[in-house]
Parts: sequence; C-alpha cells; structure tokens
Amino acid sequence: MALGGLGGGISRNVSLEAHEDVRLVYQHITSTPNFETNKVQFTVKYKIENNSNNAITTQVQSNIVDVAKPEKISVNINAGGTKIAVLKFTEELSKVKLWHFNTPNLYEFNSTLSINGKVIAEKTDNIGIRKFEVKGEQFYLNNEAVRMNGVNRVHDHPDFGNTEPYHLVKQDMLDLKSLGCNFSRLMHAPLSKNLLKFCDSIGFLVVEEIPVWGGDDDEQAFPNNPLTERWMKEMIERDFNNPSVVAWSVGNELRNQGEDWSDKALTKAQYSYVDSMLDYVATLDNTRLKTYVTITSYRKGEIGTEPYEKVDFISMNSYGNAPVLAEKTHKKFPGKPIFISEIGIGQIGVAPHGKLSDELVDYLKELKTYPYVTGVSLWSYNDYRSNYKGTPLSGFREWGGIVDARRNKKEAYSQLKEIYKYWQE
Repeated sequence: MALGGLGGGISRNVSLEAHEDVRLVYQHITSTPNFETNKVQFTVKYKIENNSNNAITTQVQSNIVDVAKPEKISVNINAGGTKIAVLKFTEELSKVKLWHFNTPNLYEFNSTLSINGKVIAEKTDNIGIRKFEVKGEQFYLNNEAVRMNGVNRVHDHPDFGNTEPYHLVKQDMLDLKSLGCNFSRLMHAPLSKNLLKFCDSIGFLVVEEIPVWGGDDDEQAFPNNPLTERWMKEMIERDFNNPSVVAWSVGNELRNQGEDWSDKALTKAQYSYVDSMLDYVATLDNTRLKTYVTITSYRKGEIGTEPYEKVDFISMNSYGNAPVLAEKTHKKFPGKPIFISEIGIGQIGVAPHGKLSDELVDYLKELKTYPYVTGVSLWSYNDYRSNYKGTPLSGFREWGGIVDARRNKKEAYSQLKEIYKYWQE
C-alpha cells in the first residue's frame, strides 16, 4: 500500500457556530446490552461549558425517542468553568432493537440545557445499541460470534479528490455492502463525518486510525507524543456516538528502516509510541477495542518487542503468503483474534479485465479455515492517485483496486464477491 499525491487544503465541510454563554459541548452516549440480566445500561457524559461571568445551575433533560426519558439532572458550573456531568440509567433489553450489520437500528437521543426553565441549548445524536467485543480468538457482536470481511477504501476520486461528497460516499459504501463487506479499517486517517453517519445507517463496522505510518522516518512515532494524542482525542470526541466505529487504531505498518524486509521489527521508540498510545486511548474510551496495524508480527516481532498484551485484536497486513504469515503471527502471539487488515499481491491492472491472481484467490479462501482469523480486507476497493514508485503513467495506482478510479468494475470485483459469499457458507 502506498498513498501520495492526494492533495492538501480544506477537504471537509467547514461551519461557524454561535452559542449562548452556556453550551452543551458534547454528549457521549454509551449503551451496553447485558444478555444475562436482559438490561441495557446507558451512561451519558455531558460536557457543559459556562463562558459567562457568573456561576450557574443548569438542568439537563434527555430523551431517547420511543425508548426512555430519564430523570432530569442539575449541574452547577463556576463562572468561566467547564464540567463533565454523568447520567446513568437502565432500560429493559426487550424495549429496544439492537444495532447489527444486518439490522442497523438507530435511535434519536435528544438533550436540552435549561436555566430557570428556559432552554438555552439542544443537541441531537443518533445512537445504535450494540455490544462488540472479543471472547477468546473471536469477535462477538451482540453475543453472537461473527466473522466479517471488507475492503480498504481510499478517499480519492479524479473529479472530487479527497473531499468525500455525499453521493460518492453513498455509492461506494452501498457497493461495499453489496460485495458482502461489513467491516474494515477503511483508511489511515480519520474518516469524514458523512461517511460515518452513512455507515451507521447501513450497518458497516469500522476501525478508525490516526495517520502515523511507515518506517522510523515517521517523526510522530515516539512515546507520549502530544500531537498524536491531540489527533486521537479529537477523533474520539468527534466520533464517540457513531455505532459503526467499533475500534481505534494508533498506527499502521511501523517498522525499522532498511532494505531487508525479513528483518523488520518495531524500533524502541515505535514500541514505546504504540504502548503509550494504547494506554492513552483507554483513558479516552474504554468501551471500544484497541489495535495497531502490524507487518512485524510475522517477521522479527516477539513478545517483548510488540505491545501485544495491550491490543484487543491483532490487525495484520499481508502482501505475501497470508495464511503462512497469519499462522506465524498466531504462534508467536496466541489467544487473540487476527484480522487481516490489508491483503493483496501486486497491482491487478486496469478495468475491465484486471483480476485477482489465482494465488491471491487461494489465499483468501484458505484463510477461512483458520478459526482465529476473524476476516480479511482487500487492498483496495478503488484505484487512487499516488506518486509512489511503480505507479503507472496514468498517476493512479492500480494496487488491488477492484474498481478503477472512476468506479468502473474490473473482473476482480465479481471474483471478490464470490469469495466473500464463500466465507458466509
């Protein structure tokens, strides 16, 4: 995988907001079903900001449309202060419909801030009630063992660059679902908000990642990095309520420099970076899974040189014999699920005749027989602009794209659809 030449500047919607002196910055909503007690535990963290010169008392009233209206809470905030207020309540599991990739049920969660009976701020978020967890070497969604496949999607298009217009997001993600895709770390950077909302609505699970990637020339890979911590904090705070987001990743393909790929391992600084960032993520959100994407686990990585104990599942990229590499990884780092977060072998060519090699098809099918492999994700869905070595003269890298940059299908598209159908048999 290699990106480059994707442009710069402002590529997402920008808005200017005006607020009252007292405002509701966010409401972070956790809804966890308990399948033993048949209850749903709701925990809501409200961040409230008082920019006035006076201490205030505000009332917070929340409502889950058609489900619950918990008791109002009062919050005292000093002048110029900020406070995190917490509301906890339970509801019967039988009253709700769970969020699942086959049935992505959403509920509207509304909250108001009032002072002396006057509403001064409102906030609405859509939530999905679900439980995504690891048990042993398997993923579980709502108490059901699941295996899920996907593709990586590069936010790039010849006409729109990386701006992610809604019609393109909708077209691409519906296409992914029709392929049998339900889970992926789509990109190496935070995803656009409109894409996440659409994933919520169609039941597509994602791992979100901050852009720390590559060899030891990545200047951000050092422990307790304030910049990467800020990136992670901003991403988690923005996307906390999206049910489609089920895991956070702190980096991709970190390794030492050098030409000998068999000798790849994390440097001490990279190890400390991943280790400290996994700890930091846990302080921001302990309701989702944690991972980083490795290409060193099946090379020189060992227990003690990879912070394997702190991840909930292993994300592994492979551009070789993936079954052998997965087996090596599992042998060295047992007891955790392995998700093949990228898989491919070379550029597959242009539409309409570009196809997956027989070798790659065999790997994709064989991986189904490994019970600890929870799924695979082909690199990539689309061809994309790149200035990396080996990119064709067109400027668009054809590495694994099952559609070209304008979304014309290749033979690889129907091949992958059949492979993912085989995984579900």
